[in-house]
Amino acid sequence: MKTNKLNFLSGLTFFLFATVITINSCNREELNPGPVPEDTQLMQAIADTSDYQYTVFHPTIVQSVSNSPREFERVRINTIGNGVLDNNGRLPKGTIFPNGTIIVKEAFDGLNGNLIQYAIMKKETSNKYARNGWLWYEVNVDGTKPYSIGMKGQKCINCHTKPANTDATRTFDLR
Repeated sequence: MKTNKLNFLSGLTFFLFATVITINSCNREELNPGPVPEDTQLMQAIADTSDYQYTVFHPTIVQSVSNSPREFERVRINTIGNGVLDNNGRLPKGTIFPNGTIIVKEAFDGLNGNLIQYAIMKKETSNKYARNGWLWYEVNVDGTKPYSIGMKGQKCINCHTKPANTDATRTFDLR
C-alpha cells in the first residue's frame, strides 16, 4: 500500500513537473521564438523596389510627426496597398488594406542621413504570426534583427491600435 502511494506521488510529481516545463517552454517560444522563415521572405519581398511607391506624406526623408521610435523616416508602399489609397494618400474610412500589402518605413539617422533600419508591415491575415492581420518586422541595415515577425507585433501593437488609426497603420492618418 505504501509503495502504491509512493509510486502514485512520484508519477504525479513527474507529471506536474513535465506540465510546468512544457507550459513555460511554450510561453517563452510565444514571446520570442527567434528568427522565423517569414523574416527572410519579407526581406526578399522588399528588395525589389520597383513594386513600391513612396507615400504622398513621405516622398523624401521627413521628421516623424508621431511618437514613432524613428525620428527621421521615409515610407513606401507596394502596388497592392497603394491601390486602395485615395488621391490624397489616405486610406478611405471603413477600408482595410488587402492581403499582400507591404508598408516599409525606412529609418534614417538625420534628414540627410544614412539609412539605419527598416520597419515593415505585411498584411497576411492567415499567417500564424499575424497580429491584427499584419506581420510586424524590424531589421537594421547591418542585418541584425531587433524585432522578428515571430514576436507578433508585441512592441508595435499598442500605438498601432489607437482609435484614430486605420487598419493598424499610422502613416495614413497622421498628416
